Amino acid sequence: MKISKWICRLGMCGVLLFSALPVARAVAFLAEDPALSDDPHENQLYSDATRAINEGRWSDAEPLLDQVYGLKGHRSDAALYWKAYVKNKEGHS
Repeated sequence: MKISKWICRLGMCGVLLFSALPVARAVAFLAEDPALSDDPHENQLYSDATRAINEGRWSDAEPLLDQVYGLKGHRSDAALYWKAYVKNKEGHS
């Protein structure tokens, strides 16, 4: 009886662990990591855009994110995500 409870608990921990992995990957993907890109221009644009987002300056962030996306570098996917976030904050769908 004790063994079956232990196996059940172990199984639940495994389920919880594996369900948390996609969230951890998303957080890591969206984290600002300067080492992610070798392009200093892309890094600066992305940094400026995320600073504008953090300060609530949506209209300033959008063109910067467009430029980052246009470079098609390592940060283009993140720029597209943040652009959708900015559009949502501006009330666009």
